[in-house]
Amino acid sequence: MKKFQKAVEIVLFVFAFLLLLYLLYEKYRLGLVRYFDMDEYAYLNWTAHMVSGDMPYRDFLYQLPPGFLIILAPVFFFSRDPTFPLIV
Repeated sequence: MKKFQKAVEIVLFVFAFLLLLYLLYEKYRLGLVRYFDMDEYAYLNWTAHMVSGDMPYRDFLYQLPPGFLIILAPVFFFSRDPTFPLIV
């Protein structure tokens, strides 16, 4: 009985891992053909402003909570230039 349970666990783990690889591959393929909206450039610009010390809602217009900008902030740790992520 223990061997059967162990075999089921291994099969489920392998299935979950293969499913993860498939979904990551599909995400990669979609990323190759999906276009950039103007929003993506605006988010990079707003994040560059925030990282350089400007305050959202006071120094630049931003209509959403700044949580997404905080997630994008590590992209700008190497350079304060707003075009740096696009060049890299």
